[in-house]
Amino acid sequence: MLQRLEVIDFLRGFSIFTIVLMHLLQSYPIPPFLMAASSFGGAGVHVFILCSGFGLYLSYLNKPLTYSQFLKRRFFKSLFAIHNNYIGKCSDSLL
Repeated sequence: MLQRLEVIDFLRGFSIFTIVLMHLLQSYPIPPFLMAASSFGGAGVHVFILCSGFGLYLSYLNKPLTYSQFLKRRFFKSLFAIHNNYIGKCSDSLL
């Protein structure tokens, strides 16, 4: 059974928070020390990718897949996300 690790969930959430904060602060004139603090968002990207890779590894340990099965599953999940994004953009242009 796949066990959910709270520390990984925390790191993902904190990474997302720092990334969003960095993008928000970049659009406003702020003092240099706050701009330096907002640069943690760049590190958040690396931590998020590391946590995502670790999650894929744990998923593989729970249910091993061949390389072709893995690619097929990732392709269809990515295709679904791209399709939804495209449909959303098209519906926005109709408004």
